[in-house]
Amino acid sequence: MQLIIKPTSKCNFNCNFCSAKLLNIKHSTNVPSVLKDYIKELNPSDLIITGGEPLMIPKEYYEELLSLGDWNISLTSNLGIFYKNPDYWTPLLKNNRIGVITSFQYGNDRIDGNNVYTEEQFIKVINLFEEKIGYKPNFITVISEENEDKALDHILLAKRLGIKCKLNGVLPMGLSKSYYPRYKMMNLYIKIIEMGLEDYEINCSERHLGKCNFNTNLSCKDNIRACYVDFNNQLHKCFCEDLLAEGFEGEYDNSYINDKCLTCELCRLCNGCMKTRLSEKLDENHCQEMLKIKDKILEMGWST
Repeated sequence: MQLIIKPTSKCNFNCNFCSAKLLNIKHSTNVPSVLKDYIKELNPSDLIITGGEPLMIPKEYYEELLSLGDWNISLTSNLGIFYKNPDYWTPLLKNNRIGVITSFQYGNDRIDGNNVYTEEQFIKVINLFEEKIGYKPNFITVISEENEDKALDHILLAKRLGIKCKLNGVLPMGLSKSYYPRYKMMNLYIKIIEMGLEDYEINCSERHLGKCNFNTNLSCKDNIRACYVDFNNQLHKCFCEDLLAEGFEGEYDNSYINDKCLTCELCRLCNGCMKTRLSEKLDENHCQEMLKIKDKILEMGWST
């Protein structure tokens, strides 16, 4: 079981698509007792820390998490705070039980303070991280209509840096009101594979596994939990971080996109991820566009 913890909604960045900024997350400087109890009850194999920005939290918080069990911790961080004060963070991030994945995208939506986060800044951060911690972290990219013309450039950047990128389409949650359709993302993945660049994009290189954010292995409910503590010290939890950001904690819409799904070979690919499915249901073009590329999807070995 993996446990995703959101210890804060504060962030040094001000991105236009932030999924956590509107959440009522209590900013924690130490591990709340209600969270400790939940961790003890769940006994997860790994902890994944997202936000907000995890490095808004002092390093003692993560040292405490490490002391509570033998799990590894993965931090999803923009690393801007690390870049400004690397000596403070280096001892923690060099711990072999800590891993980091970062984020970058072309376009105007990822904002460092009041300014667009540029490729030049990103490369400086990556190089400093390698110098201090000993490796270059992979990065997550959010694709929308605003930057779709630069989508493949992220893979070329990953290749140039010798790391991997994970392209995810933007979803309507938090500050974002837009949805980048799954069929458009699948077309991008097909192009990446056809260009021989699949080793540099995580969704493509792991396409046979059916992992999040496709969930064709239908394992999210069994293998993942996400949680945060609110200002009233109440624990909010769900099996999906994206659904948690939308306030889902109880009943869910489990219906298929339409009544033809069960006879389609792409049924799980389209319906496995509940959060994506909710958006796909509102897209009148979804089925016809997915069927146009069905043969390529199957030929390329995507888990269905």
